[in-house]
Amino acid sequence: MNDSGPNWSDIRPGLVELFTELAQNPAGAQAPRWSAEWNDSGDRKAVPVTGPLRGITLTLRITTVAGIGRDEIRYEDAGQDLQETIYGLRKVTLNLQCEATHIDDSQWALSVLERIRTRMARRRVFRALCALNVGVIEILPARDVSAKSRQHTLSKASMDLLLTMVASDRDPVVTGVISSVVITSKLEDVDGQLLPTPPNYTDTITTP
Repeated sequence: MNDSGPNWSDIRPGLVELFTELAQNPAGAQAPRWSAEWNDSGDRKAVPVTGPLRGITLTLRITTVAGIGRDEIRYEDAGQDLQETIYGLRKVTLNLQCEATHIDDSQWALSVLERIRTRMARRRVFRALCALNVGVIEILPARDVSAKSRQHTLSKASMDLLLTMVASDRDPVVTGVISSVVITSKLEDVDGQLLPTPPNYTDTITTP
């Protein structure tokens, strides 16, 4: 990620918390609390060690970021100065990947992702995403990508979510405010003769 992208440091914790909650077992089921991890480098995962969710891993990873339309420059009030900040809308692909080493008929990788998909329709989820300045364009189909691991089948599934996020320049350029303009010369005609001074003439023009 780069500094011109969405503010990941603000968005990331909220997304991790939200998808961790959505992936939990239904209310009343005995399961330990666990947390998803944001996967930047591919080596951080959250795996409960006991209970019905033992061996379940959920990772979140941004795979694509595309600009929508043209970025715009805004000048925002910052006391005596203006801040020049660049804003832009981004279409982001968020990949959710679930792995399950201990599976049964009620708990396997695709079932976790389908649980998330269904719960995304809740109004409180929509409000949580709005609070993060994140919008949902589409939830793409979940794919089963199970594989063999040490003679055992590793239940693995992947699902992409197309999201919108607002990107802003993290290092805004501070510019001064023009408070007055001082006129240092007068108008002349083509022959070099000074033109008459208009009524209410002043050498200094100030902002309203």
